[in-house]
Amino acid sequence: MRGQALAEKWSLIPDDVDVLITHGPPQGFGDRDPVPDRAGCAGLPGSSNADRG
Repeated sequence: MRGQALAEKWSLIPDDVDVLITHGPPQGFGDRDPVPDRAGCAGLPGSSNADRG
């Protein structure tokens, strides 16, 4: 699941959630892979510092 379908699922999470447990990390945080790429989810809320309050 990617794109709009995934964004719709993330939008169901209330804004006042302090801890969210997921199967994998957001992109750019603890997602290093042996190949030169990131393995995290780019669509995961809070995956960039701009998303953090």
